Amino acid sequence: SHQFMDFRKCSINGNSYGLGTTAIGLSFLKRNNKPIPAVPPKPADEPDTPNVNFIDPAFSKIMKDPSHPEYKFCCEFFLSLALNHDVLPEENKTGEVIYSASSPDEAALVYAAKHFGFFFKRTENGGKMVIGKKSPDGSEEDVTYEVLNFLEFNSDRKRSSVILKEPGTGKIVLFCKGADNVMKKRMAARQRPDDLMKKTEAHLNQYVDDGLRTLLVGKTYVENSFYETWKKKFAAAENSLQDRDAKRMEVMDLIEKDFQLMGVTAIEDKLQDGVGDALTDFRGANIKVWMLTGDKVDTAINIGYSCSLLDTGMTLLRACGEDNEMDLDHDKVPTEPAIMKKIDELLAVAKEGDNEKALVVDTAALSAIMLYSKEMELNEVCKLCKSVICARVTPRQKASIVDMVRYADPNVVTLSIGDGANDVPMIQTAHLGVGIHGLEGRQAVNNSDYAIGQFRFLRKLLLVHGRWNYRRTCKVCLYMFYKNVCYVVPQFLFGLYCMMSGQPIYHDFIYQMYNTMYTATPIVIYGIMDRDVDKNTALKNPWLYFDGQANTFMSRSIFFKWVAEGIVHASVCFFVPVALYQYGIFDGQGYNLDLFTGIGTFTNMLAVIVASGRLYCETGYFNYPHLYIARGGCASVFFEGMVSFTGSGCTWQLISFGLWWAMLKMISDFGTKGIMGTYFFEVGGTFPTLAHDYGLYMVMIWGMAFVVLWSFCLILGQDLFGTQLRANIAMRMKREEEKLQKVEGGGVNVDGMLGDDNNI
Repeated sequence: SHQFMDFRKCSINGNSYGLGTTAIGLSFLKRNNKPIPAVPPKPADEPDTPNVNFIDPAFSKIMKDPSHPEYKFCCEFFLSLALNHDVLPEENKTGEVIYSASSPDEAALVYAAKHFGFFFKRTENGGKMVIGKKSPDGSEEDVTYEVLNFLEFNSDRKRSSVILKEPGTGKIVLFCKGADNVMKKRMAARQRPDDLMKKTEAHLNQYVDDGLRTLLVGKTYVENSFYETWKKKFAAAENSLQDRDAKRMEVMDLIEKDFQLMGVTAIEDKLQDGVGDALTDFRGANIKVWMLTGDKVDTAINIGYSCSLLDTGMTLLRACGEDNEMDLDHDKVPTEPAIMKKIDELLAVAKEGDNEKALVVDTAALSAIMLYSKEMELNEVCKLCKSVICARVTPRQKASIVDMVRYADPNVVTLSIGDGANDVPMIQTAHLGVGIHGLEGRQAVNNSDYAIGQFRFLRKLLLVHGRWNYRRTCKVCLYMFYKNVCYVVPQFLFGLYCMMSGQPIYHDFIYQMYNTMYTATPIVIYGIMDRDVDKNTALKNPWLYFDGQANTFMSRSIFFKWVAEGIVHASVCFFVPVALYQYGIFDGQGYNLDLFTGIGTFTNMLAVIVASGRLYCETGYFNYPHLYIARGGCASVFFEGMVSFTGSGCTWQLISFGLWWAMLKMISDFGTKGIMGTYFFEVGGTFPTLAHDYGLYMVMIWGMAFVVLWSFCLILGQDLFGTQLRANIAMRMKREEEKLQKVEGGGVNVDGMLGDDNNI
């Protein structure tokens, strides 16, 4: 989501306020063929407050009329929002007070309180909070509240509370806000009016349909004697050296009870742009997407529909404790027989029909599954589902779900993406973790393998760069084995001719130069720059991502195929010089060439040519600097063209072969002229004839042609008669589309080109 929270609606004392709907709400209404309500314009005298998008003229009238029966309840509701938080007020350069909060929804609630006349200004020594109360006549009065304790929010408690003394009366009051499933358990048995909870739950369901994030707000008065006793227990828990957190939470539970329901807050958390397109492409790439969220089940489902994680053609499977379809224990967790029966039912439904399935699981069902070790059974259902939604889950459960998937099927690769601190356990547990820069801090980014700005960038990261680098990595690994096999096998074959005496076929100098100079740079640049399809083609055809899932570029059979290919090519590179040497290779003076020159150097040259040519056959990206002129002279395009020119195509293969000849010529010159001392004379002395008698080049060229012809038959045969790669199919489709667009754009009569039906 955007993490730009807006206060949109609220329910106070059984009355719902706030008009309009959200993008998720519009999707829900259209999906269920319901009318879309009209939204009145915002009143001209309504103040503009950050994180508040609240329109309701009737509510504005209530807040301006102290005699209205609902005025007292509304003021008390927003007063609790102004007091129950851990927000820090700061002044910007213009003197305006802005709020710094650990979570954006917390700040949105404090801004909402400010919008309706309860301005949290500052904190003072002694735990006092100063609230600027604005009266209907426009005057403002600062009221100081003595805060006794603040019970913080965390993912296990799912609520926060503040204990304070009321000014004037001195009564101790506790304000609490939290998730509805937690707060309902702590409400007083009797509410005033009696149907308050029923009305509030109806409003809560309406907000869920709009995809709003909701919190229940309640309060209770605490007796002074009870508070003094509780305060001592809380101090002892805070000073405990063992199990401090558990003891603190246990003591907090003693006072957070018997609440009178005040109302519900509803905050909109807008989805980022491009989320729906990204999830649609992921489904097209056969990537199963799971959404792990702390939202309510129905909220999570509506979000799933709005972002295209779910669609109306899917069969929705539910395993939720709140559906009251399973027997629950005293902790509201399904029993073992109940959860097993439910999983069996879901598995049977998932196997029926050909339409796609989606599974929705809540925290109660997940708790039972992990409690009774039924992860493998749940994973069987999930394998048959295209999408999975886990609602109301804690950060610890998020990590457990990822861990369950990893170890239930070791062949799968998991990726977790999140933008908040509560996503860190999930990100760290997955094979790959991606953090999004958000307003909830940098914890997710700091604990991830990759960091992106928005969720939609994950589409390019996976479908483009992920696939490109998967192919590059596979080709680099295969080629490194291939080129060394191609160079080492001739040495082994030569041992058959010299009784395995250890006599080398290559001189030490050129033997070392093969991997360090002649064939080093091309494969490095290939592994950085090459691509078989361009970016737009990869994004347009997400099914190209199947290559990684189907092991198109790397498998055991492909590896041994490359090794076998290297042995065949090495054999040709060796036996051609041996065959030519057998019938005599003479220099211009009629002398037979020596071992290093006649066979070793010749074999070395052929191995360099074949290895470079083999990499050329795998290269798919050709881009040259002349495109700088053709594409308008953009500096970035020129830079890309220069990098591509020096890093792809046949450029480095040709440079490598040219480097071989240059080194040979240099050594020959050094040996002939006696430069660089005895060593170069000894080395170069074997090569001067080869370097200067150009008649011998024809022998090597004919041998090279023979080697290239036969060694590449295996490559060309597979490309021409084997299974086509998905990339080739995609590029062919792209060329056909471009050809059709060119024909249509030129005004050519396509029907005339196609002819009649018989010709078609």
